[in-house]
Amino acid sequence: MPPYQPSADWQFEIPTSGSKRLPPAARNVESLTHQGYGFEAAFVDLVDNSVDNGMRN
Repeated sequence: MPPYQPSADWQFEIPTSGSKRLPPAARNVESLTHQGYGFEAAFVDLVDNSVDNGMRN
Protein backbone atom coordinates (compact mmCIF):
# COMPACT_ATOMS: atom_id res chain seq x y z
CA MET A 1 0.00 0.00 0.00
CA PRO A 2 1.54 3.36 -1.01
CA PRO A 3 1.91 6.07 1.65
CA TYR A 4 -0.88 8.61 1.97
CA GLN A 5 -0.51 11.63 -0.29
CA PRO A 6 -2.96 14.50 0.37
CA SER A 7 -4.76 15.87 -2.64
CA ALA A 8 -3.93 19.42 -3.71
CA ASP A 9 -7.69 20.09 -3.57
CA TRP A 10 -7.61 19.78 0.22
CA GLN A 11 -4.69 22.08 0.99
CA PHE A 12 -5.48 25.48 2.45
CA GLU A 13 -3.47 28.41 3.73
CA ILE A 14 -4.03 28.53 7.47
CA PRO A 15 -2.80 31.56 9.42
CA THR A 16 -0.38 30.53 12.15
CA SER A 17 0.38 33.85 13.79
CA GLY A 18 -1.60 35.78 16.33
CA SER A 19 -4.27 34.46 18.62
CA LYS A 20 -7.86 35.02 19.58
CA ARG A 21 -9.33 34.76 23.03
CA LEU A 22 -12.44 32.62 22.98
CA PRO A 23 -15.03 32.65 25.74
CA PRO A 24 -15.37 29.42 27.70
CA ALA A 25 -18.02 27.09 26.33
CA ALA A 26 -20.96 26.90 28.66
CA ARG A 27 -21.21 23.48 30.32
CA ASN A 28 -18.36 22.16 28.15
CA VAL A 29 -16.95 19.81 30.79
CA GLU A 30 -20.41 18.57 31.69
CA SER A 31 -21.24 17.81 28.07
CA LEU A 32 -17.98 15.88 27.60
CA THR A 33 -18.69 13.88 30.76
CA HIS A 34 -22.08 12.84 29.39
CA GLN A 35 -20.29 11.49 26.31
CA GLY A 36 -18.06 9.28 28.46
CA TYR A 37 -15.07 11.65 28.37
CA GLY A 38 -14.28 11.94 32.06
CA PHE A 39 -11.47 13.61 33.98
CA GLU A 40 -9.13 10.62 33.72
CA ALA A 41 -9.49 10.38 29.94
CA ALA A 42 -9.03 14.13 29.57
CA PHE A 43 -5.85 14.04 31.67
CA VAL A 44 -4.38 11.12 29.71
CA ASP A 45 -5.29 12.88 26.45
CA LEU A 46 -3.54 16.05 27.62
CA VAL A 47 -0.37 14.15 28.57
CA ASP A 48 -0.43 12.18 25.31
CA ASN A 49 -0.80 15.34 23.23
CA SER A 50 2.02 17.00 25.16
CA VAL A 51 4.39 14.08 24.56
CA ASP A 52 3.42 13.97 20.88
CA ASN A 53 4.42 17.65 20.63
CA GLY A 54 7.83 17.12 22.18
CA MET A 55 7.16 18.13 25.78
CA ARG A 56 9.40 16.36 28.29
CA ASN A 57 8.78 18.02 31.69
